[in-house]
Formats: sequence, structure tokens, C-alpha cells
Amino acid sequence: MSKLKAPNKSEEEERELLKLELTRDGARERAEQEIEREKRAHERELRALELEKLKLQDERQAREAQLELARLQANSSPINSSGSRSVIKLAGYKDGEDVSIYLNTFEKVKEANQWSDTIAVTALLNGFANTKVSLFLSTLPLESTYAEIKHQIVKTFGYTIYDYQSRFRNAKQKSGSFRQFVLYLRENFSKMCQIAEVNNDVKKMEELLLKDQILRAAERPLTEYLKERDIFRRDLDSVIEMADNFQAIHRPPKPASSDVNARMSFVCLRCNKPGHIAKFCRSKSGGSPNDVPSIQSATHGAASNDNDINEKKCFNCRSIGHFSRFCPEKRKSKPDEKSGDVRLSRKDDTFNVNASLSNPDYNSYLPTSNGTCNGKSVKVLRDTGATAVLVRPSLAPESSISSKTVKLTFADDLSVNAPKTMVDLRCPHFTGRVEALCLPELPFDVLLGNIPGATCACGAKTTLRATTEEVVGEQACAVQARAQRKEENSPTKLQMPTKIVYSPQAF
Repeated sequence: MSKLKAPNKSEEEERELLKLELTRDGARERAEQEIEREKRAHERELRALELEKLKLQDERQAREAQLELARLQANSSPINSSGSRSVIKLAGYKDGEDVSIYLNTFEKVKEANQWSDTIAVTALLNGFANTKVSLFLSTLPLESTYAEIKHQIVKTFGYTIYDYQSRFRNAKQKSGSFRQFVLYLRENFSKMCQIAEVNNDVKKMEELLLKDQILRAAERPLTEYLKERDIFRRDLDSVIEMADNFQAIHRPPKPASSDVNARMSFVCLRCNKPGHIAKFCRSKSGGSPNDVPSIQSATHGAASNDNDINEKKCFNCRSIGHFSRFCPEKRKSKPDEKSGDVRLSRKDDTFNVNASLSNPDYNSYLPTSNGTCNGKSVKVLRDTGATAVLVRPSLAPESSISSKTVKLTFADDLSVNAPKTMVDLRCPHFTGRVEALCLPELPFDVLLGNIPGATCACGAKTTLRATTEEVVGEQACAVQARAQRKEENSPTKLQMPTKIVYSPQAF
């Protein structure tokens, strides 16, 4: 038994040794990673310290330059009457301003303070501090002179002659005096002359104005072409030659002559006769194909509308001569059945309610009258398409309104529960006590349907049977099939001159 257990013990020892080696390797890797992280953190700290050191050096150099400038200004500035030296200061430049104007002002301050070119370079750097120009100046060589720095600033950030031209042409006097406006125009025009090197020469001034007018009169492609060639630095003859060459190259080709042979080359696919195409063929309308204009004359608008009129057909009224969107049948006033006109019909215990919005043109033909409901003055609408009476709840006492309701479903799938009540109605079409339904949003105070004893608008009496059965939880149906309507015993139809509709806008 001991011999059999010995191999197991050695395997366990090997396994333990392997675990120790793995643990030792993992610890070594973690230690190396920790050392690497500490090394990178130390390098970052060193770089941060170096950047901070450079920043402090730059600030110290800037302060030293300012102190040196102040010392030189104190030594070189003129002495005023009181015996103290005066120094003219200049405000800093702001991004977006015209660098040419700022440099002109700087020149005047430089001359007044009697600065040398070395001092002027330092002052110029301070004037453009914290701007886009300062970033550009940091790229220039240290040995650059004041004139070179000024030239590079104007070349890089200054306006071009086309900028001054646009400012001069598009300037408008919106605020300020006209004297200020003229100064603005003069400044921009003088910059144009300075860049174009006019130098008070009348002939050069004339050429400048002519070139400007050429740019304004030419089309956009030619204008862009001339601007790309810097025409203000060229003589007038070369500019004219470039413009003529551009027009000659980009001129569209002339249309072919409309001779007889060209006309006879077209053959109509409808009548198989030469001289025209099927679009302009008059064979269908009885005209002679020989009278049809050629394709060249048709392209110039000769009788094209008269020929096309025969091809127009309306899909609404099936007439020829117009399209459906211009059909006069669509412009006729028709009732718009969407919401507003309430129609009720009753067949035994069923209430049918159709709600539609009528056309306002028919409002003047509504059979309305004045009357009283429970002693209150009301406006009554006589609706021969209904077989019930509708009133507003405010016309009936609360005690007379029943808790039993009738569910009414309108044509737009809107369902409402209308409670019942008894009202005393007196109007030209009916007088007596009648059962009514309460609806709060009626366009009229009372809507009188075809109930027994009611007269129509023309004075005829209705011949409907009275129904006095109590209906609880009734439901109306606003949509019926034509077959269902034929099977129903519809009430007697009254002779009405026109369809009676109304809309809420009538009142």
C-alpha cells in the first residue's frame, strides 16, 4: 500500500511546486507592471515640470521686454512743457479688425514716440498679443526686421483689392452722418488705388474704374475667371482680351437654320406625313396637317398652346379642353358632409343620427323660426330629415331630465349618451308638450324633427305614427347598407324644394 501512495505524494509535490512558480511569476509580472506605471507617471511629472518651466521663462521674458520697452520709452520720449516725458499709448489689436488701419495707426504712434525699428518690433508683438496674428508672428525668423514683419502681416491678414471693392460698392448709410459714410467710402477706395498702384495717375484711375465696371457687367463665370487672373494688376488691353477669349470659348452654339429640308426630315407618327411630329398633328381635330407649324417654329412658342389644347382631357367631367385640376365642376358649391348638420330618424326603437358639416352657402335657406321652450325664448330649426326633438340641457329643468339615456352614434363614429326630458314647445311648426333628447352642443336651441303634429317649412302636416315606448340603453347606427335601407319601412317623405342643411357658423 505504501508503494502505491508514493507516486501520489510526488504528484502533489510537483503540483504544489508548479503553483508556487506560477504565483511567483504572477507576482513578478505585477511588480514589473507597477514599476512601469510608476515610471510613466514620473515621466509625465517631468514633462509637466518642463512645460511649467518654459511657461515661466516666457512670462519672465515678456516682463523683461516690457520693462526694457518702458525704459527705452522713458529715455527717448520727448519732454513736455512741465519737464516730464510723455508716452503715447496704443490699444491692442482685436481679431476681425482691419490690420491695415491698425498698422497705419501704429506708424503714427511710432513716429510720435520716436521709436527705433527694434522697439517697434517689440511694441508690435505686444499689440498683437493673444490674437491670431501673434501665432503667425511666432513662426517668423527672429532676425526679421520691422518692415518685413509688417509686410507679412498685411500679406497674410490684410484685405484684398476685391474685399475693398465689395465694401465700397455694397456700403450703405444705415447709421451715423453722411460725413462718416464718405470717410468710409474714401478709405476703401484709397485702399483699392493703393493696391492697384494708381499713384494719382489719371489714366490708371480710369483703367481701374473700367475694370471695376467690367466685373460688375460681366456674368458670374466670367467675373470669377477674371478675379482669378488678378486683373487689377494687369493692363486694360490684356483684361479685354481675356474677357473676349472667354466669351468666344464658352459661347453656346447657334441653332441650326430652319430650312425646308430640315423641316421635311420630321415625319408624323400619327398621319405618316412629313413636316411635323405627332405632338403638333391636327388630323384628329379636323385641321390640315399642312397648316401645322414646323418643329423649329413650335419651339419658339408659335401656336403651341392651341395645338396642345386638343390633347387635354378632364378625368372629372370627361370633357376635352382642360385638366381635372381646372375643372369647373369642382368649383360648384356642394355640401361638405363632415360635421355639423344633425339629422335624426326613428324606426321603432332605433335612433339614427347623421352628423355632417354643411356648406355655408346654404345657411340662408335654413327653415328657422322663433318660439318658446318651457317659457324661454328659443330659436327653432325645422329639420324634416329627423324624427325626434333635440334641445339644449339649459332649456329643461334638472328635475325633468331622466336618468335613462339613448346612445347616439354619429356618422364620424362619435357616440354620445343623450338623456330624455319632457318640454313644452311653442313655435310656428309645433305647439304642445313633447319628449326630447338633451344634447349640450347643438347649433340651435331646439331641433324639431318629423314628430306627429309638426308642420314642415311649407305648411304641410306630417303623417307619422307616434311611438311612445320607453327605450333604455338604445344604440344608434350612423352607417347602413343600401340593402338594409330598402328593407326598412321608411317614413313618408315630404316634398321639399331643396336639401336643407346648416352649419354652426350661421350663429
